[in-house]
Amino acid sequence: MIRSVQTHTKRILTTLPAILTFAVLFGLVLYNFVGQVLTNAVVREASQMNDPMRVLTLSQESSMTLSQEDGLNFYSLANTYLLLLYPALVSFPVCSLWISDRGSGMVNYFDARSGRRAFWFGKLIAVFLSTFVIFTLPFLLEILLGIFSFPASAKGSPGTDYLRTIQDERLYFMPELLGKSTVLYAVVMTLLFGLVSGIFGCFTYACSTLPFMRFRVLNFLPVIVLLYGGILLQGVFFQGTQLKYLVLMKMFFPQTGGKYPIPLYAGILAGLLLISAGIIFLRSGKDELS
Repeated sequence: MIRSVQTHTKRILTTLPAILTFAVLFGLVLYNFVGQVLTNAVVREASQMNDPMRVLTLSQESSMTLSQEDGLNFYSLANTYLLLLYPALVSFPVCSLWISDRGSGMVNYFDARSGRRAFWFGKLIAVFLSTFVIFTLPFLLEILLGIFSFPASAKGSPGTDYLRTIQDERLYFMPELLGKSTVLYAVVMTLLFGLVSGIFGCFTYACSTLPFMRFRVLNFLPVIVLLYGGILLQGVFFQGTQLKYLVLMKMFFPQTGGKYPIPLYAGILAGLLLISAGIIFLRSGKDELS
């Protein structure tokens, strides 16, 4: 099983869709980073510069400026582009894996080497690990860039004054962690973003193995329907909560428009994992590759 996971992970990470997805994410990170450098460059005092952790690509505050009095007003669209493209990006690296395996004879090869169950579940674990790496590494690199590129005294919060920042921080997800360190908060939130992305990747791969999902374009639909379905569920069944993925996947976003129902989110993610594992278990028991 371990060898199967290693082989599949390496193979997935070196495929063209995975490389292109990483390139897009890293391109958004560089675009946002360069813009924030230019914004901080015109600030006279280091202590008034934007805190680099608050203007990361995943941050709600990356599209704001420190103040309207500065000579350069940079409004980063990286976060907006990322969230709009996310449903397609998270599906792209794995949406055609099963089609490729079925056409190349990879299933029969691993059946003979390690067994059918080991192939299927090894591939599922590899999908999770690969998607996790693709959707965390660019943003962890951005955190490192921010640490080494900006002075430690840069603690400004773009578009807000100090009192407003303190009040808003009480409404953030995991405010205790944020109070200890913005760097640690950013790292944990990035890892959670990668974890969720890995689960969506597993769900995409599992759905792609179903007999009626014969075309690559269809394999984008499960995650797209799931994420945009949260908008409908929020308006009909869960009013007063935040189920829009455009809101959920943002750092430094205050809960002014609703609450984060953590048990509901955890249940949905656990359910997606169980569904994915169930589909793989059923498919691995089939003798045919249809």
